[in-house]
Amino acid sequence: MARIEPPPNPGPLTRLVWGVARRQMGGTLGEPVELMAHSPLVMNGYGGFETAYQRAKRAPKRLMLLAELKASALCGCEWCMDYGSWLARREAGITDEQLRELPRFRESDAFTDDEKLVLEYAEGISRTPVEVPDELFERIRHRFD
Repeated sequence: MARIEPPPNPGPLTRLVWGVARRQMGGTLGEPVELMAHSPLVMNGYGGFETAYQRAKRAPKRLMLLAELKASALCGCEWCMDYGSWLARREAGITDEQLRELPRFRESDAFTDDEKLVLEYAEGISRTPVEVPDELFERIRHRFD
């Protein structure tokens, strides 16, 4: 639980953003969204980023959501994992078995070869410092444009 409260009297733009977020999140408003309203410029900028990400069509939604889940797990963001797994089930049909198998995706039969490749890449780019060997990048480049 955050130690600060959302702004008590949000402006009309913030209320609009919150309404859109509630619809996208199945009727609830995530605490990070509420708290970003303390800085409307940050909230609107991040909202633009999220909208662009959600509307991106260059990669299959399923692969994008799996990569996002893997990155969330690696950085330890419980909210991201909770919301991300709900979204992955709803938007891409990702199963409970796949969610359970995420930590051991390499050995799991729950993922396709493409999914394993994307998860491996997500793992590499989520490290600090980033660790994407040339061989992995070549496999990504060969498989995806």
